[in-house]
Amino acid sequence: MSAKDRAGIEAVKDILASAYRIRDLGEVGDFLEMRITRGRTAGTLTLKTSGCARALVEAHGLGRANSATTPMAPGTALTRTGAGLLAEGGPAFAELVGGLLYLAATTCPNIAFSARVLSRFMHAPGEGHWRAAKQVLRYLAGTPDLGLCFGGGDGLEACCDAEFASDQETLQSTTGLLL
Repeated sequence: MSAKDRAGIEAVKDILASAYRIRDLGEVGDFLEMRITRGRTAGTLTLKTSGCARALVEAHGLGRANSATTPMAPGTALTRTGAGLLAEGGPAFAELVGGLLYLAATTCPNIAFSARVLSRFMHAPGEGHWRAAKQVLRYLAGTPDLGLCFGGGDGLEACCDAEFASDQETLQSTTGLLL
């Protein structure tokens, strides 16, 4: 249920309160490490995970690293070779990729492709996978305040991209759509 005005919002709250024990905590500011900002005059809603991105970069020792301009270097080809596996690095790599997947799913669709590619190697990451993951972190270090802004525009904008047979082992293609 939703409403367009204050009376409608109060009616929805009354319906919910009749079925559940609820509390009105006011306007949301932070939720699941996301900063939520409303621009009432512009009619916008902005979501950012700046703190989460900075914490992920710092946790992996790249707080002072030079930033990267892209989340994954063009032409990066990661494979499951079994050579150069990380000694005791699997849990750290999995934690890093989990953080990247969270950011990609919430407010950073610009790293979604890289996070998805890296997630394919969580079971046995190698040095090349770790370097690629650090590239994403360096990108985040340079763009921590990017987020998603809804509303306020002249209409719907979309972007689509595809790579033909980009997975070197399975020759599967990757396609993405951002609305």
